[in-house]
Amino acid sequence: SAASVIAMAGDVIEIAPSASMMIHRAWGAVIGNTTDMQEFAGVLAQIDDALAGVYAARAGIKPADALGLMDAETWFFGQGAVDAGFADRVAELPEASAMIRGHRPSQSLREPAQPVAQQDDARLVAALRGLQQTITR
Repeated sequence: SAASVIAMAGDVIEIAPSASMMIHRAWGAVIGNTTDMQEFAGVLAQIDDALAGVYAARAGIKPADALGLMDAETWFFGQGAVDAGFADRVAELPEASAMIRGHRPSQSLREPAQPVAQQDDARLVAALRGLQQTITR
């Protein structure tokens, strides 16, 4: 939801075929009296207008139409986001096999010389002893 308005800043917006984008009105919480709540409602309305302007500019629609989509908490998936004007194209994702073809694990991904649990035992024991001393002071 908040990420959707950030995405609108992109020169070219790609969306994965299975990705989703949701637009909605701004929301938040306020604690206080009626004056505080009315003031916050005004702030939310200003945010809504700003968001609607951003969505409208990207999608080539009227801000009022963007507000309607925001009211409905509208979801777009993959090609639907492109069709609505909120993305430029659906990303072409390589097949998993093509991604790993010819891949060799780096040395850092190989099995450690000593199991990690054993490497960390001494540090863990020292940390626990220090914590125990701090608590019992």
